[in-house]
Amino acid sequence: MARPIESVMDINDSKDLWKIVVRCRHLWTVRSSSNKEHLELILVDSKLDMIQAIVPSHLVSKYVGDLAVGASYIMQNFKVSNNDFSFKSTTHGYKLVFCGSTYVKKTELPEIPIDYFNILGLASIADGKFQPNVLVDVVGGVTGILQTQINSDNNKSKFVFMITDMSKIVVQCTLWGNFALQFYEYYKNHGEDVNIVVLLQNTRIKAAQGGFPLNVSNAWSGTKLIINDISNVEIKKLKRIA
Repeated sequence: MARPIESVMDINDSKDLWKIVVRCRHLWTVRSSSNKEHLELILVDSKLDMIQAIVPSHLVSKYVGDLAVGASYIMQNFKVSNNDFSFKSTTHGYKLVFCGSTYVKKTELPEIPIDYFNILGLASIADGKFQPNVLVDVVGGVTGILQTQINSDNNKSKFVFMITDMSKIVVQCTLWGNFALQFYEYYKNHGEDVNIVVLLQNTRIKAAQGGFPLNVSNAWSGTKLIINDISNVEIKKLKRIA
């Protein structure tokens, strides 16, 4: 008898034989200090519950060809451990670790949204309704540029600007490294002519401290920056009122 499908929310470390149907909403590569690369991904099910998973470096070659952002899967057999990331991409108490026996089969699952973003509004951010160690999705229209520091030679570029959303709350946003370069190139080519809306997936929030204001910024791995893509529902909403 086939094992039943289980909910992402129910996953815990009481067993490893979990069977889930999920969509990959984000996937990225992390390079360790020893120069080894592993994969990290965020999986979401039809109830929009999410969990982070890891493909260890020794298994990357086995699974990398099967995994793609936006694709949906039946998956089963993982090691389950505590969600002990310093910066967490989900609030789930556990994470999944692929092992040699992890089963991955691509399948069509239209009941799981292809473009799901867990947007945290700027009003909630301004009110302190966030966890500093949990990465979130943020969308905002650019209202002003504060600082530009571009140095592509040593990856120390920095771009600081203000964003707002439908709440009219304004929050500072700082992009570092390649994200600063990505925004700079877009702004240089389009900034004077169009209203810019950015969506940051897996972004970090730093509370105001001392002389430093409340700030949204990219994490060093796992953040995705989307600029003025009107095919994105969240960006399209803000573009209508920009």
